[in-house]
Amino acid sequence: MSLLPLPYPAAARDLALEYQGPRWTAPHEVQALCHWARHTTGSLMEIGCNEGRTLRELALACPGRSCFGVDYSGDDGGMCPEQRHERPPPGRLGHYARSLTTVTILDVRSQDLGAALAAAPCLSSAALGFIFIDGNHTLAGVRSDSEMAFRYFAERGTPGLIAWHDCYDAGPAWVGVRAYLESRPEAIFRIEGTCLAYLRVG
Repeated sequence: MSLLPLPYPAAARDLALEYQGPRWTAPHEVQALCHWARHTTGSLMEIGCNEGRTLRELALACPGRSCFGVDYSGDDGGMCPEQRHERPPPGRLGHYARSLTTVTILDVRSQDLGAALAAAPCLSSAALGFIFIDGNHTLAGVRSDSEMAFRYFAERGTPGLIAWHDCYDAGPAWVGVRAYLESRPEAIFRIEGTCLAYLRVG
């Protein structure tokens, strides 16, 4: 199904961001993510948190809510060659967010996240309401991460919001985010002026 264009949420422009330096996700996109997160309940998760800049902003925008950052520091994570330069330096995984008391950093391959969700006490008792997918951008990678998110909400019967980054109008051929989302039967929104897409589930 074609993605549905949706104007950028004007109210998001009013959200102040703490970090003003360079980041992987553009500031206005981070503002939109924080805006959507505020309109959900439950815990928040970012898959592909890198050094934790966006995760920190989400945590600060949603005080008191548990936030989970997922990324993998090992060399056996199946990262595609085009994204290997994005791997955070040793010891920097979740660096900007891990000092916040509401934040938990999970050093785990995203393909193993389903097992972690079931096994980790801090996760099994936390009802996620917001999942931001910004990890492996290949078609296989985004499919794996997305279908885990869809299963999570379907198995629990709880509402939530799934957001995706790197949904380009015309991006590198190896990035499969848009192709995956257009293969879904749901009406997924593509936010104008950004590389973001989102869907409310449940």
